[in-house]
Amino acid sequence: MDIQGENAKLRLFLLGNPSEQDAEEIGVRIIADRNFDEKMSFAEEELIEDFLDDALTAEEKELFYANFLTTPERIELFEETFLLRDYAQTNFPKASESLTDEKKSDSFFDTLKIFFSANLLRPIAAVLIFLVIGTVAWRIFLYDANGLTQIEKDYAALNAKDLNNPSETANLTNKSLLAGTFRDTDGASKLIAANLTDNVLFRLALPSEAAKDTVFNLELVKGGQTVFKQTNLRLYQNPNGQELKIILPKTVLSKGSYQIKLNNGISYGFVVE
Repeated sequence: MDIQGENAKLRLFLLGNPSEQDAEEIGVRIIADRNFDEKMSFAEEELIEDFLDDALTAEEKELFYANFLTTPERIELFEETFLLRDYAQTNFPKASESLTDEKKSDSFFDTLKIFFSANLLRPIAAVLIFLVIGTVAWRIFLYDANGLTQIEKDYAALNAKDLNNPSETANLTNKSLLAGTFRDTDGASKLIAANLTDNVLFRLALPSEAAKDTVFNLELVKGGQTVFKQTNLRLYQNPNGQELKIILPKTVLSKGSYQIKLNNGISYGFVVE
């Protein structure tokens, strides 16, 4: 396989959009080829660099958020790459300009090594950069003022629409939940993972004492960890009282037990099987 063709296949695989044949082929190579991890790591680095260079199409960006930037390891790699590039461009502009002129086939981490090797302040620069990585500065890029990631901001815009409008929720998996917790999975509301649409609509019935003027924020929690957040949710009135309607991506609903927690202390439980 030629290098360009292989890189294209790996990119589609990482974005979660390979052909069935390519997915099968890459799956076999992951198991059988001990050196394949290096190629996958290089493809991950290149994909992140292309995203930061704004070289992805709109469709690829959507897949990047939904299918690639979904694990702690990849998020950490993304954060480090962004901070390293930003630091180099801010503090060593001439050197960073020369780095951008390197061949695209070279990884940013490889060219960064060249940069450090040519810089007399290499030890100091390296220490400073990795101290920066240890801070929360990356949140400026990944998060907005409400603490939302880019994909959460995208869904916040979706949830700001009128979800009473059938055109916004047609053909979506739909689940109504009542407030409260459950003692075991047998008593919990359940969703079947294989039957979920790409977006899932949750309808959260609010207790009668819930204040109408409350600003509702939401956290989706699994295993004690928040996996998705939304803010400033719209309040809806139905014949039986008030409710919140929230659309969540299927990508954050892997199998397991979940809680939806509202900022006023109300919670809802469900299970994905």
